[in-house]
Amino acid sequence: MRVKTSPSLALICCFFFGSGFAALLYQIVWLKYLSLLFGNTTFATAALLAAYFSGLSLGSWLLPRFPKLLHAPLRKYGLMEIGVGCFATLFPLLYSGFKYPFASLFNLIGPQGSVYNVLIFFVAFSVLIIPTSLMGATLPLLSHYLIQDDSIAEKTGLLYGVNTVGAVFGILLTAFVLIPDVGLHATIYIGVIVNLVFGVICFFYGSRSNDEVQFYAEPAVHSSILTLYAVSGLIAIGYEVIWTRILVLHLGSSVYAYAIMLAVFLLGISSGSYFSGKWIASKASNRNAQFAWIQAIWAVSILLLVLQFAYFSNVLGFLATRFHGLTWYKQLLVFFLATLQALFLPTFLSGSLFPVVVSALSKSGASVRYAVSLSYSYNTVGGIFGSLISGLLLIPILGTQNAMLFFGAVSLTLAWFSANPSGNQKKVILVLFLLYGVFWYASQGRINLLKRAGIFQMPQGEELIHLEEDISATISVEKRKMLNFSFYSLSVNGVNVAGTSPSLVAIQKMQAHIPMILYGPRRPKNVLHIGFGSGGTAYALTLHPHTHVTVVELSRGVVRTADKYMRAVNHGIVQSNKINIIYFDGRSFLQNTSQNFDVILSDSIHPRYSGNGSLYTEDYYRLVYNRLTPGGVHSQWIPLYSLSTKNLKEILKAFNDVFSTMHVWYINSSVNPYIVVTGKKSSEPAISLENVRDAFQIPEVRDDLKKIGVFGEYSLLDNFLFGEQEAQKYLRSTLPHTDDSMTAEYESSRVLDYQGSWLSNFQSLLEHRESIQNYMMPSTNWDLNEYQRFYNASDFNLAGQVAFLQNSKQKALQFFERARQMNPEDSDPFEYSTLKN
Repeated sequence: MRVKTSPSLALICCFFFGSGFAALLYQIVWLKYLSLLFGNTTFATAALLAAYFSGLSLGSWLLPRFPKLLHAPLRKYGLMEIGVGCFATLFPLLYSGFKYPFASLFNLIGPQGSVYNVLIFFVAFSVLIIPTSLMGATLPLLSHYLIQDDSIAEKTGLLYGVNTVGAVFGILLTAFVLIPDVGLHATIYIGVIVNLVFGVICFFYGSRSNDEVQFYAEPAVHSSILTLYAVSGLIAIGYEVIWTRILVLHLGSSVYAYAIMLAVFLLGISSGSYFSGKWIASKASNRNAQFAWIQAIWAVSILLLVLQFAYFSNVLGFLATRFHGLTWYKQLLVFFLATLQALFLPTFLSGSLFPVVVSALSKSGASVRYAVSLSYSYNTVGGIFGSLISGLLLIPILGTQNAMLFFGAVSLTLAWFSANPSGNQKKVILVLFLLYGVFWYASQGRINLLKRAGIFQMPQGEELIHLEEDISATISVEKRKMLNFSFYSLSVNGVNVAGTSPSLVAIQKMQAHIPMILYGPRRPKNVLHIGFGSGGTAYALTLHPHTHVTVVELSRGVVRTADKYMRAVNHGIVQSNKINIIYFDGRSFLQNTSQNFDVILSDSIHPRYSGNGSLYTEDYYRLVYNRLTPGGVHSQWIPLYSLSTKNLKEILKAFNDVFSTMHVWYINSSVNPYIVVTGKKSSEPAISLENVRDAFQIPEVRDDLKKIGVFGEYSLLDNFLFGEQEAQKYLRSTLPHTDDSMTAEYESSRVLDYQGSWLSNFQSLLEHRESIQNYMMPSTNWDLNEYQRFYNASDFNLAGQVAFLQNSKQKALQFFERARQMNPEDSDPFEYSTLKN
């Protein structure tokens, strides 16, 4: 019997809303922290999510098996919330404490193979087991407190829905406001405040409660619907993985795009749970039959979704035209509305299953707490397997489109097994099965969801050459056209990572040659290259004698594709014994390896894309510094486009705070949207003219530099933009980019003006251009007049490039002509010949 002097249902829902909010806040922040340690590989991400959800499942499963925990349930709930908050307070310390033992294990077993991935799971599980188990126990505990048997479906649907809505707000506020504005640490403490405030309130009310609970032995529950619901969890999370792979081709790979996708996914589940509890599962009818109908409609919704994805680019285009002057906020609204119209129905149906299953278990004799516990834990375990099977098995074998249709067929199979044997339900499902198979067969070769993405809709004269899906990403090669020049572009999830355009070829070669040539007196031998790209940089590195290159690359598909389509720049370097390719996360490798290197190159993707901002922080540069030998050199590619000047300065400030001898280089053989930044683990003057001249005596290096218009030592030195003296002026009053305040990953996604941002950053850097003379080692061979001739001519070359970006083509041509007259020995920029013709 239960006598209540307790909070209202509305207040309980408020508590559970806050619990969902904090849970997703922690999930985002904790997994972001752990990915810095374990890496952003597909296997590492899957292991981290599996560890997180295993704790949720375990907590839900264990709670009803300890009846004493169910005395004064509201007070126990308050204690659980307080416990989660206390753990969250300690999380940064635990994270720091795990770094060094994990690094030892990393060096013992190596970064590749199943043993490493199992290690990640167990380390993450041991870190997260306490808070996630407490989170997982809250739903069955509150259900036990609040729900009477006659309202189990409605109240369960309400609680689950409210908690999930809280999770939606947690995702959006954390991604859009908290992390960009206050940083990771402060975001954790905001979650702690929510936990502690709600926990104390619940404990206070629970202490005043007069609840008396009678316990009885739970009957054995042998309901087949539990097994079917576990498979439903597998399907639901499998869909999430698949849909994400498709949607990133349309929405991009920014943190905001991922947040929108996850928020829509949970919003549909929340709505389905509430509606089902109120209008479906509360009706007196056969629960297994209801389960079957929902599964069948879910499968049909996937057929509709295939068609919606086929025209998703059209939907985005239509919505965009409804807004005049597409700002970042309007773009996000377009993304949200387009994603919502596509995913709402299937996610709604997924969420509607939970109250049906709980009600079915209750009708079989299980108590409220036991029914909720079993349903939640089984579904969560299924979700763990869904994330693993879809990402690691189905997508590489079947592809995203067929993997999605496969899961729909599994839904129809579940519908068949749970259908009412009497009546026409099984006949209807059989007909749906046949129609489903016809659609699946007919779609083969006629509908290709990936190729229909807007980024693969090529203008005239351009074409998609190659498209493949591997475990980690969708990889493509496009034939592009710029001015009168055709080139290949290699993309990962629609993001260009390499290519054969003049600017990319120049930056690939110079990023390798600058650190290998300029910094003496010794020659580097052991080089670490993070990010294979087209392989052009790796090839250029191996031209230097006695050099061995270790390449760390996330995707096997990138290397495989570059080896096939980018041989014009990599010359088949994949087969060379001068390089060793490790398929792993670059930052995690630096974090954990004990090996040191003479030169480390970071060839990273733009920081605006999710997970890449951590390769541009002060913490990352310190990892690089610690892995360099004395006098070692770090070289990094940094983009100028789609990046605010504030963020560019923050990145350079972070670099300069670690490498006091920072040098900024601009490869002026073409209008280049990239710079190379170098730093040395030494405070001595860095650049040796004798080293430069010696390098030009190496035939392979000399010939490679000629391909990008660098014919001698002064031609190479002329690419110097500024050193630490001007850097101090440029970066005055700038705060560094850090792991805690990873602003570039969030703020740069808001920059929509590609060329305008490029121009703005380029001009801000040119204002600080200085002579390289102050950074040279003393040399009797230095010809100041010869260098000055190159330097002065480049003033006009760079002015022409600014004019070119401003679309003042005639003015640009005049500047280029003036540079040519002043220094005819220097090569013309690529754009000069196109303007001349």
